[in-house]
Amino acid sequence: MNLSIISMKIHELRSIVVVYIIIIFITFDSTVSFCPFYNFTHLPCPGCGMTKAIQNLLLGRFDIALKNHLFSFVVFLIILITLLTFISKKIYKILDNFLKKHKIIYLFLFLIFFYGIVRIFILIFMPDLYEHFFEKFEQKTIGEFIYEVFKNYY
Repeated sequence: MNLSIISMKIHELRSIVVVYIIIIFITFDSTVSFCPFYNFTHLPCPGCGMTKAIQNLLLGRFDIALKNHLFSFVVFLIILITLLTFISKKIYKILDNFLKKHKIIYLFLFLIFFYGIVRIFILIFMPDLYEHFFEKFEQKTIGEFIYEVFKNYY
């Protein structure tokens, strides 16, 4: 395996990111939000709900996953393809060439950002409609979680 230093660093970074994502899915308490945007505003950011959505996809709860985050199926597919790149060099090269040529990641990021703005708009201005399309986001902020842990001590 003849890899240059730069590609080796990219490969290691990719490994660390995937392991980190898996650890988040397995170990984080789903009742506490670690999202800085949500912790400061109490509004879901464009990515809020994605972890819970992926967990629901893994459990076969597709309808709940779709309500948690609209793009959960796409992100789950990206995670699967990324995991396959660790197994197959051919898949790695195909994915690498595809991303270099098509720049589809920018469109995907724009769509997630737009989805987040629409979700916040509906939450603020049409709260009754929100629960029909989205799973209610009732996670505690880090501050609320810390308060609950220490409130009995003071």
